[in-house]
Amino acid sequence: MPRIHLLIGDDAERRAVGQLLDDGGYEHTATGDFEDADLFLVDDHTLPDVREVLLAEKRERAPEFCPVVLLRREGTRIAPELHSRSDDDGPRTVNETVVAPVEKSVLFRRLSNLLVRQRQTRELANRNERLDAFAGKVSHELRNPLNVLSGRLELARESGDETHFEAMEQSLDRIHRLVEDVLSLARTGDVEVDPEAVALSGVVERCWETVDTTVATLRDETASTIVADEDRLHQLLANLVRNAVEHNGGEVTVTVGDLTDGFFVADDGVGIPDGERGQVLERGYSGSGHGTGLGLAVVTEIASAHGWTVTVTDSESGGARFEFRGVERAEP
Repeated sequence: MPRIHLLIGDDAERRAVGQLLDDGGYEHTATGDFEDADLFLVDDHTLPDVREVLLAEKRERAPEFCPVVLLRREGTRIAPELHSRSDDDGPRTVNETVVAPVEKSVLFRRLSNLLVRQRQTRELANRNERLDAFAGKVSHELRNPLNVLSGRLELARESGDETHFEAMEQSLDRIHRLVEDVLSLARTGDVEVDPEAVALSGVVERCWETVDTTVATLRDETASTIVADEDRLHQLLANLVRNAVEHNGGEVTVTVGDLTDGFFVADDGVGIPDGERGQVLERGYSGSGHGTGLGLAVVTEIASAHGWTVTVTDSESGGARFEFRGVERAEP
């Protein structure tokens, strides 16, 4: 619920405005820290005293929008400099003005518009922050194999020793994997799923054939037909299988089975520590140092696009188990 901070000096007026906000379902306060507020409502008498504080709060929150609504008594003139920016690039002090006596519909409409704008800028700021972190992770992941490749290439030129080529090939494979995962993550966010009736077992078998599972073992225990985008489901399962193989040295048994409201993918490997389970599905997380740290984020995006929930837990053998729930069964 949006929280509005009242900066109104007159007690009676503050109570009246508070009652209006109560009627509109808004939470409000006249005390406490400014950082807890989503919007500020200030009267014309108080504005000169709090203008600099409000401007400081707006600068502190930038680029997130920090809305201020001025409650002005009819006939009261406000000095232009109190409305304006403190400098050419700074924020405006007041974003909207409501004239008293306040008309409820006008107040609520303006509050709603400002709060929508504030929420959008907050979401954009959070998204940009995540993208910056993601770009840093990708840059770091690329730099390591490129350094190895460069160093080995120089050694191969100097010595003519062909053993360096294997390390170079591994570095190139890692770079290709990273590029594939980045593209998958980008496409997952842009392409809508096209669900249809899909035999889960068939997709599991095809997925197993496309992933390097030379020394791994598959136990396909599923018999369900679900409603899913087959290509996306294949991608989800392939990433989980690849993750199990990479994090367990290849020799691992992967089990796919049914749940009452979905399915699970489990392995008998080393498992995921309790403290890391909340992070493994995040972009760029790679607890063991293997892989790109992006494959499981792709899994999360695909599940979310289908409306499924993902839970990470222990398998019966102590390995990792990914449970997908909220999966629609196809009509027989």
